[in-house]
Amino acid sequence: MRLGMKRLAAAVVVLVLGLLPAAAQPATTTLGPGPEVVTVGVYPTVVDDLNIAASTYDAVAYVWFRWKGPIDPTAGVEFANASERQNFTRQALLDTPQTLADGSHYQILQIHGRFFQPFSLVDFPFDRQTLAITIEDEINAHHRLVYVPDLKDSGFAPALQIPGWRMLGWHAEAAAQDYGSHFGAPEVAGGTRHPGLVFSIAIERRASFFLWKLFLPLLIVMCANWLAFLIKPDLVDVRTALTATALLTLVFLQKSYSDDLPEIGTLVLMDKIYVVAYLLVIATLAHVVTVASWQKKPSVTDARVVRVDWTSLAIHIAFFIVAVGMLVLSAARS
Repeated sequence: MRLGMKRLAAAVVVLVLGLLPAAAQPATTTLGPGPEVVTVGVYPTVVDDLNIAASTYDAVAYVWFRWKGPIDPTAGVEFANASERQNFTRQALLDTPQTLADGSHYQILQIHGRFFQPFSLVDFPFDRQTLAITIEDEINAHHRLVYVPDLKDSGFAPALQIPGWRMLGWHAEAAAQDYGSHFGAPEVAGGTRHPGLVFSIAIERRASFFLWKLFLPLLIVMCANWLAFLIKPDLVDVRTALTATALLTLVFLQKSYSDDLPEIGTLVLMDKIYVVAYLLVIATLAHVVTVASWQKKPSVTDARVVRVDWTSLAIHIAFFIVAVGMLVLSAARS
């Protein structure tokens, strides 16, 4: 009996000792392989035919891919913001992906086409724009493939220039596009989020465009309008004709630059400057008509009318300078 109790106690001890290591060991989870990392570089050499009204531009660029893994990223690459797809060209410069010294694979493409880029024109003609090239993988989901920008070798050609614009720099960042759909075959892509990368060039319109193309014609029209204050008060027909002509000219000048802009449903900076000009021309016309009636009174002398004209002229010029200056400074600060 005593021997049987010893054997039972020994069996319990062995069982407890066998369970303790299992309880002390943390639970482990077997993780699957991570996504294939693809380094993507972009190097535009030509950017031209910038069409603000159509929100498009033409570009020639080199795009390269460097990766380690079984998935060839060039097979499913898509340039998402390319427009006029029938004219878009994409040429692989290597017959097959090359294997580099570190074991990674490498392929480079030359692309040429038009790209769609919505432009922000609130500060026109002191606007800054970005010209983006958006790259996505249309086959593989984000958990299979990840884009990483090649910040070392990406950029743009030193000789790259866009007439009328100043080059400010470039930026590249990885992104993921969630389409919210498997497009009818979830087993193909494996998810709704696809890897992407956005390469963009920042540009700024040159101030000379505003000074010589837009402001100088406006200033000439305003000076012609203000001549009405310097003509003899009794020449009402001439004073009125000058002001009316200035008003019509403003309308045509505004239309000439508006035709090159898309319909955005709001006033751009140049429109606000023209609002100031319209108000001053209408105020000049009202002044001419009012003075024409006022000077008919016997107590009103020509010298008094001239003083009123000169005072009004000074007020108009000061108001124009201050209003335009404030509008331009507000755009510069933004």
